[in-house]
Parts: sequence; structure tokens; C-alpha cells
Amino acid sequence: MWFMSSAVLALSTSIILTASNGQADLKNLKENFNEELKIAKRYLCKELGNQRQSLCYERHLRFNQLNAMIRSNNASPNSSVALRFYPESLLSGEEFQRMRTGYIPQKITRVIPFRKRPTKRTAEEYLNYAEQGLVTPVKNQKECGACYAFTALSVLGSAFLRKFGKTTDFSEQQGIDCTFSRYDVRMNRGCHGGHPYYVLLYAKTKQFVSQTNYRYHNRLQHCNIVEKAQTVSLRAGVVESDGSDEALMQILRKMGPVSVAISVGDSDFKHYGGGIITQCGTVPDHAVVLVGYRVSDDAEGSYWIIKNSWGTKWGENGFARIRMGACNISEDRPVAVILK
Repeated sequence: MWFMSSAVLALSTSIILTASNGQADLKNLKENFNEELKIAKRYLCKELGNQRQSLCYERHLRFNQLNAMIRSNNASPNSSVALRFYPESLLSGEEFQRMRTGYIPQKITRVIPFRKRPTKRTAEEYLNYAEQGLVTPVKNQKECGACYAFTALSVLGSAFLRKFGKTTDFSEQQGIDCTFSRYDVRMNRGCHGGHPYYVLLYAKTKQFVSQTNYRYHNRLQHCNIVEKAQTVSLRAGVVESDGSDEALMQILRKMGPVSVAISVGDSDFKHYGGGIITQCGTVPDHAVVLVGYRVSDDAEGSYWIIKNSWGTKWGENGFARIRMGACNISEDRPVAVILK
């Protein structure tokens, strides 16, 4: 994978992203991101060396396609999302999926019972655990297809915050290394994908150490933890749901942040810079943390709030808003953890 020059990154990240609160903010985001395209083009081939000519041609070809697509979207007053060029934008759909996603669907038999209750919905309703200080900081999985580990440990971290008021920094590298198996289909595949449940299953009996003591290297390593019994009793599994938005909202209110699967594929999701996403792919391939929602019948409408694992420079400081009904968020059963 190639990286954009530090100069262009410094210039592009000088724009501070905040959740847009109206059409004016969204318009400003689009204009700023269009300016970034001019900067990025200057640095496409800077570090190529001996392979400069052939690779440079490929990069410019791909960049020109992206340039047209991003500008077309950002010029449309009907688009609810601002698209942005990132260093990873030139990856093919297959490359991006391999390096930046990592969710593998599994038939999880451990189910947490949940019954949807009749609810009198108010005209407007808003929940955001991140604003309540109950979500751990956004991290970056880099070029390792291990979204499952980041999502699982973010959910576990939120559970600790809700129960103990204690901020944790669990090691994703431990989650990758120590749930890996080349042969057991009930385990994960390192940087080649996995399922959040198996990380939480490991956490039921083994104690996670901090990021400081087991640093992230964005590649699979040997599990080198001296095994200790987990001192906190927890329950993990997929939550029984009828696949409706209402059920997922009730689960979120009761259990706190949960892991959900969405479809990124070769969609515009990877170019997301702000606003409300309305389209994704159809096959779940990426795990994210659902941290909130908004229900309203105004112009912005109803949407989910998710936390991603692509760093704070992506999206709205590492978060995104997704229109309810898009990306199949409600259809797959969420993964939750309950501390006893």
C-alpha cells in the first residue's frame, strides 16, 4: 500500500472535521474537499523510484476517475454526503476490502435474549454514547483486515465505562494474535478477517492487557501473553432481534454500544468525509461500533451514528452518520457484551 506524502497529509488535515449541523456546513465540507484534490494530485508519484513511469500512469488514471466522481458528488445539492480523497482511495475494491475491513460472517449460537417492547416514539429522539463519554477513543487498524478486534474491544471498553466509569485501552494486537487459528473455523484469521464474538469469547476467560504493554503492529504475531483468568465476569453473544430499526434502538439503549456489520465493498463509504451516508454495498464485510442514533422527520431525517476503526482523519473525527434503512445495519444481529 502506498502512503501520501507527509506534506499533502499536513495540508489536507488542516481542515478540522465536525459533524455538519446543516446544509451550509455540508456545502463548506464539499468545497474544502475539492480543494484537497488539487493538493493530492501533486504528490501522486513523488516516492515511486524506479517503478515511477508505469505506476505513476496507473495512479493518475485512477485519480482522474476519483476526481470526477468526488467533484460530481460534491457539486450536487441533492447529495447528503461530502466525499473526500484519502491516501487509501487509490486502492482497488479488492485491495481495500482486504486491508481495511475484515468482517467474516459466522453462525454464532450464543444468543442474548431480547424482547422488543411497544414504544411511544416521540417526534424527535437522540442518543449518542460518544457525547456522554461512554465510548473509547477512535483507533486505526491500518493495513490489517482486523476490524473485528477493534470493534469487539471498543464494545468491551464501553461496557467498562458504563459499569465502572473506568477508561480502558485494551490491546487489539492481543485480540488479533490470541484468537488466531489457521484451521479452526470458530476462530479468527489474523489480518485476514474474523468475527467480533470470538474476541469477546476469549475475553471471558483471559485477561486483556493494555495497548501500552502489547502494542499494535498491524500484522499477525505470536500470542505472547501469560494467560491470566479474567477478573470480571462477562456475557457475550449476538442479541436476538427481529431486524427492525426499533429493535436495534431498544438494544442500544439497554445494552450500550454494540458491534454491527455493514457493507463497504467498493462503495463511496471509503471516501466519506461528512454528512449522512445513504448507500452502501449489499454483503456485510466490515464491523463497526453502533454508538447512537437520531430519529426525526426534519430535513436531516433519521440516522445511525457509528464509530469506525480508520483513525480520526476519516469521516467526522472517526465517526459517521448512516441513514436508517441503509447499509443493512438492522438486519444482522448485533454483538453485545454484558458485564455481570
